[in-house]
Amino acid sequence: MKAVISKIQDVIKPRKKLTRKQSIIVCVIFVVFMIAVVWFVSYYEETGRYPLAFLNRPESILPPEMHSKEQTSQQVIDFIQSDDTDAIPYGFGFNCVDATFRIWRNATWKGTTAYPIVVQYNESLGHMVIAFPTNDRGDVFIEPQSDLQIRLRAGQNYNGRRIRGIYVLNYTPLPLGDSPPFDPNIKPE
Repeated sequence: MKAVISKIQDVIKPRKKLTRKQSIIVCVIFVVFMIAVVWFVSYYEETGRYPLAFLNRPESILPPEMHSKEQTSQQVIDFIQSDDTDAIPYGFGFNCVDATFRIWRNATWKGTTAYPIVVQYNESLGHMVIAFPTNDRGDVFIEPQSDLQIRLRAGQNYNGRRIRGIYVLNYTPLPLGDSPPFDPNIKPE
């Protein structure tokens, strides 16, 4: 028992002084440890994830089921087939965000309930799709650039990347009656 107490005392207050080389090694280890802690904390602050994958639990932040009493899945399919957003070429100046907001605006103006959805991936930028609540099939998710019906769940792969979370953007689109008048003479900058 005395030997254990003696070793604990040696750790807390060493009986002999550290050599210069040992002091430098202890200082270097301390500095490296502090740099690692600062990097670890800043990585988490920037990304919302820890840099070591085993520390991150898979998120399952899903939009609540937004069942609609007014629209059926067939009405949603009819709207998607009539909408021409998927005909706009994807690329510079028109991406998933633009396509999602265009479908959302068109749906809102035609009286169809829709919600823009942000899909966040584990290791890369996110993606946007559109969801339509229905009274017969729950939420119908649509890929806005192709009009394909998709299934989304946190933890599964979509577009070759693992989904971390699925979030509903809670905005209110501008009603058609409150929109400024369209001026065809205004050119984009």
